[in-house]
Amino acid sequence: MAVALDDALRYSGGLWFGWSGRTSDDESVSEVGVDGYRLATMALSRARFQGYYEGFANGALWLLFHGRADIGRFEAGNWRCYREVNALFATSLSPLLRDDDTVWVQDYHLIPLAR
Repeated sequence: MAVALDDALRYSGGLWFGWSGRTSDDESVSEVGVDGYRLATMALSRARFQGYYEGFANGALWLLFHGRADIGRFEAGNWRCYREVNALFATSLSPLLRDDDTVWVQDYHLIPLAR
């Protein structure tokens, strides 16, 4: 998926926004130009990463979507963190968008972001 999106953005331009893959207390957006498009990423604090990514997205949703709800960890704190991180992403992405942008939200990690 990432290779196809990279090729499409190189051809048409645009913005790719997402988690940087790093944990840090500095959760500000970093933006760079990459071969014809913009790449904006942000780190998450270790606590947010654990609740959002490890806790809810992978510890509950992934298992639920793959028929393994029996081993999922459905914890209220992780659910709150998942919603909080999606709200943080939305708030951080919003100023980077233009009025005529089309936004494609990819993956179960970002279901609330689509709203």
